[in-house]
Amino acid sequence: VDAEIVPNMDKARVIVCVDADPLGADKLSLFHTPRYAGHRTPTSKDPHMSTLIVAEAQYSLTGSNADVRTKLEPSQVEPYLAVIEQIVAGGTAIGGACAADATPETKAKAQQAAEALMTARGEALVMAGRHLSPHGHAIALNINAALDSVGAGKPVDPAQTVPNSGIKSDAIDQLRSDLKAARVHALVFCDVNPEYSADRDFRLAMVKAPVRAAINLYEDETASTCDISIPGSHW
Repeated sequence: VDAEIVPNMDKARVIVCVDADPLGADKLSLFHTPRYAGHRTPTSKDPHMSTLIVAEAQYSLTGSNADVRTKLEPSQVEPYLAVIEQIVAGGTAIGGACAADATPETKAKAQQAAEALMTARGEALVMAGRHLSPHGHAIALNINAALDSVGAGKPVDPAQTVPNSGIKSDAIDQLRSDLKAARVHALVFCDVNPEYSADRDFRLAMVKAPVRAAINLYEDETASTCDISIPGSHW
């Protein structure tokens, strides 16, 4: 399956983001943001809020929302993760050599994050930045596993996946065929921009529709190829 497992911030009481920006630059920020926000509004029935700890080398939107933010040198990002792993996973840790590179200050900050995570076993989540090494991601996953946060209904649920943009559904393939065969007489684009994002084959096929209309917030590339351009309503 061309999809990726996506952590669910809604399932976590303590979240540690290590050079990760799930609320900002991450490509799945629209998935993460409402789930994070769901645990940040106390009610009379549920007066508790999740805790967000961010350790990062560059200031991010997620960092600006953190309850605790730690500034790290880029060289200290993965050692920070590895120190957390040593504390949480103990004998099953795989990042020993990386942890040895941690400075005393990094170790102290990692200790605080690890203690917070261990107060929320089963409801704790570590998220690593996409740009980190495969070894760094393995360390993060091992931390989540040691915290009993991997499994059905947990913050890291293997069944919780989001398809990658490379997937083309059968319906899209059928539309492509119908466009090429001139079986589509009117084509309406609603808040999409295939003239910019689709492959060349689809772009050449879609202009075969005699009537094309776009309903978008902007006069984008697709709107410029249409006969009718209708401004959409901003929220």
